[in-house]
Amino acid sequence: MRLLDRVAQCRQALVFRTSQDGPQEPLAGPADWADAVRECPLRLVLTDPLTALCASLACAEGDRLHGCLDLVRVPAERLWIEWNDAARNAGLPAGAASDPDTSRPGPAAALVFASPSGRAGRMRSFWADGTDGEPRMAAIETWFDLDGPMHGAHAGTEWVQVTDSVDPALAAVYERLRFRLDPTWARYYASAGLDSESRHRVLLANLEGVVRDLPMLLALFLLTTARQALRRQTVDREAVNRRRRTRGEPDLLEHVEVHATLAAPSAAAPASVTSRRCGPRLHHVRGHLVRRHDRVFWRVPHLRGDAASGIVRSRTVTLSF
Repeated sequence: MRLLDRVAQCRQALVFRTSQDGPQEPLAGPADWADAVRECPLRLVLTDPLTALCASLACAEGDRLHGCLDLVRVPAERLWIEWNDAARNAGLPAGAASDPDTSRPGPAAALVFASPSGRAGRMRSFWADGTDGEPRMAAIETWFDLDGPMHGAHAGTEWVQVTDSVDPALAAVYERLRFRLDPTWARYYASAGLDSESRHRVLLANLEGVVRDLPMLLALFLLTTARQALRRQTVDREAVNRRRRTRGEPDLLEHVEVHATLAAPSAAAPASVTSRRCGPRLHHVRGHLVRRHDRVFWRVPHLRGDAASGIVRSRTVTLSF
């Protein structure tokens, strides 16, 4: 069952007590967002290759994402996006994957609320342990404004800013984001009587689970504007839902599966006979984004070069930032 269905069917509210004899207080959890997921006008499920591609564009090639932020628009004012976190970690550069103690081992998702312009909004993150685990929701909210750094929005709120000391382009992306504890979770941690060091560790642990989500989704939103980059397939649940209704089970939600356009390599272009320059050996060029003024194109994987000059079967590339 998809994570979107598990959240939509969640009914278990979370509560806590500030003292042993105190009244129960609500704690934000998946059940609070079940109706929002069921009523969401756009629900996307990303395939593993597309998830890895978006993670690579967001982190391994952060300069490309930052250089195109002015073209990024959230495609709907409210949408659900789901992916496999293992595939996302596979697309991250070496050393950037989540810490094993805080990684999410199964599906993950985001519920995004955007402004009409698609340039600002907020996001809640969800995940589950494995294919049958109970849905969970992050205690951290992510806010974004792509039109400029968020210097002082919502006075009185304790915002957290994240940066990247290694990649300046990714740090510039994080300038547009802010993170904060959900107010109910902030009260919960305050009631625990933690010292400052413990509160700092708790905050870092919560941030670790969500800090890479929005950059990856920004890369996805950029790809939605690129020609030939994505292929969508609507998943109709009507037939299976008819059988579920006869058994008294709740309906599964319709959604759209989004695939990356990873076409097979095309034939190599013939070598020019008028040039004395030795052409490049036949080699594979991976799919990549190309910007032309205010438009973005997805260049599909292809072969380039002349087989008569040799064939590059493998290579080692070392990146430094």
